[in-house]
Amino acid sequence: MINFLFVTALAVVAIYDIKEKRIPNLCVLLIAVLAVIDRLISGRGSFASGIFDVLCVSTPLLMVAVITKGAFGGGDVKLMAAAGLLLGWQNVILAFACGCILGSVIHLVLMKIQGKERMLAFGPYLSAGIWFSMMWGQELIQWYINQF
Repeated sequence: MINFLFVTALAVVAIYDIKEKRIPNLCVLLIAVLAVIDRLISGRGSFASGIFDVLCVSTPLLMVAVITKGAFGGGDVKLMAAAGLLLGWQNVILAFACGCILGSVIHLVLMKIQGKERMLAFGPYLSAGIWFSMMWGQELIQWYINQF
């Protein structure tokens, strides 16, 4: 049930960001609250590890957003903070990497074929990366670690 709510919130984030170019705070809050509930039920991680999970991607993302004045929006930063709480540090890094790769490839194709503008709604790609990491992240990370 909790995974269904996560995926629903991610779908709303993606659709809303495409249409409005912003991510609703209510969706981010729902993801964060569900992540806290999930952590409490599963007993996964300590308070300190939760802080690190939240900050490991969102802090560099915030720094890039401030330095570049608009490379990422505040909604993207908050979404990745909530995703860190949901996924843990390893999976949120994977989610961000997947979102960046997916966003780059798809948006470059859209720019070439449809003449889309350079600015993109990043929420759908981050949501897809979060979903991918939520579903198969641990397996992919374990596979990668076992290669070395």
